[in-house]
Amino acid sequence: MNSNVTTESTLTNELILLSIGLPIFIENSLAIFILSRCDKLIFHVKSLSLNLCLADCLTGLMLMTPKSVFEYLFSCKMKKYFNFAAVVCSLLTATAINLDRVLSLYLNFRYTKKVTKCRLVFTCLLSWIISIPLSYAYFFAPNEPLGVDCSLRSTTSSHPLSLITRFGMHLTIVLNVGLFVYMIRYIRTERRPAQNTDCVQGSTSTTIEMLKKIILISGFLFVSVTPAIIVMEIQEIFPSSLLLQKIKYTTEILLLSNSFINPLLYVWRYYEVKYQVKRLLCFWNPKRLETLDRDRKQYFAPYNISIF
Repeated sequence: MNSNVTTESTLTNELILLSIGLPIFIENSLAIFILSRCDKLIFHVKSLSLNLCLADCLTGLMLMTPKSVFEYLFSCKMKKYFNFAAVVCSLLTATAINLDRVLSLYLNFRYTKKVTKCRLVFTCLLSWIISIPLSYAYFFAPNEPLGVDCSLRSTTSSHPLSLITRFGMHLTIVLNVGLFVYMIRYIRTERRPAQNTDCVQGSTSTTIEMLKKIILISGFLFVSVTPAIIVMEIQEIFPSSLLLQKIKYTTEILLLSNSFINPLLYVWRYYEVKYQVKRLLCFWNPKRLETLDRDRKQYFAPYNISIF
């Protein structure tokens, strides 16, 4: 009887994870395909966005894959390791995008000299290199061979090595808050002199639009990640609390929703991406394609630098 209940519970959990992971996987796979076709997109935007979508796509794939597959391939239920590494990589990449935005403000015309293509590629690779050992440290089991825990538990290890991962996640959140505050202060400072010109209304509206985008992007990252980290720390104090366990599941779903929202915030808002989507949807209509090509040429004709 208990075996049947356990099987039904496992099947229910797998179906829930499939319903969450499938939309994440499909959306980010489509975003990767569209980004690969965007030849007009600035390299630093394209490279960081591709890395973000790749991490989120892997997150969706890990959620969709049954635990039994990992047990068959590795003789161990290592799904949590891969899933956590993908989530951490996504968080690091989103932080890198926010940092890139701040550097574009701070460095101004020196930006292209300091933030080179090689450094951007290295940053993308570094996000994966860091996320893998952080995932290992998070679930480190000192009494198991090679420190790999094969149990189904998803809570953090009590070993001091897990403090490295927790400290890294806390540091990432603090860094994002600092970048967010810097961008707000910078925009307010730079836009204030415009009040003495004839373009007060236009400058004010532009400032508001920029602030909305920054608040939406950086704010959602903070809101979706911070609750999971706070609950993780509280659970260390009260590990047997059933209420905290339920809250933990809620915060984890909120954290995973970040992988679905990321393409909406970091990819779909660009003109070149929208153009490629429209072209893909209207491939059967030659007249519509001509109109899209003409509008695209007119859009990129002026010399226009847009940070946000």
